[in-house]
Amino acid sequence: MIWGDLRPAVSCPWLWLLLVCLPLHALAEISLRDDRGITHVLPRSPQRIVSLLPSLTESVCALGACDRLVGTDRFSNSPAQVVSLPKLGGLEDAQIERIAALRPDVVLVESSARVIDRLQSLGLTVMVFEAKTHADVKRTLLALGQLLESQAAAEAAWARIAAALADATARVPPTLRGQRVYFEVDAAPYAAGPSSFIGETLKRLGLDNIVGAEQGAFPRLNPEFVVR
Repeated sequence: MIWGDLRPAVSCPWLWLLLVCLPLHALAEISLRDDRGITHVLPRSPQRIVSLLPSLTESVCALGACDRLVGTDRFSNSPAQVVSLPKLGGLEDAQIERIAALRPDVVLVESSARVIDRLQSLGLTVMVFEAKTHADVKRTLLALGQLLESQAAAEAAWARIAAALADATARVPPTLRGQRVYFEVDAAPYAAGPSSFIGETLKRLGLDNIVGAEQGAFPRLNPEFVVR
């Protein structure tokens, strides 16, 4: 009886299909656990994203979602599309009011960001990802692939990274293996330690990082440490 009552109002088959499918699409959710162990449930894949870390900015763009970024940290300058976006400070001095004014669906940060609690208190969804090691980068790419509904692109991006690492390892001349190296990531100077993505890459290439594991992933060094 109920179906019989509805048929006259939706006699066109395509219209009936539309009425059935629209509610299902509207109810589609994305559930994603970040690196704090917090599960976030979003009504749909985020369309307005703020990234407060260059590696996360580049990852979003690598997955074909550069056009969803509405703001980044001051250090994000690659790819070229992000240069003109609003610059919102850094992990230690993010401009909270400006971020909130952009009405992001999600803010991407790492755990050292000082503004996480404040942003969350304003009702913003803040997702934390640590992308320091090779395993971290793979996990983060795949998580962002889920968030952006770009799983295939995420898997392809990691495959390219893994292939590039393998190729670089094969090309290192035997005479360079075991050489002591220093990799500076900032003029402060900050260096890449053994537990960082760069540090793990140096080890895989057979190079000896002068920075010790006890100094952390990205220690700030006294210049005398480097030249002695």
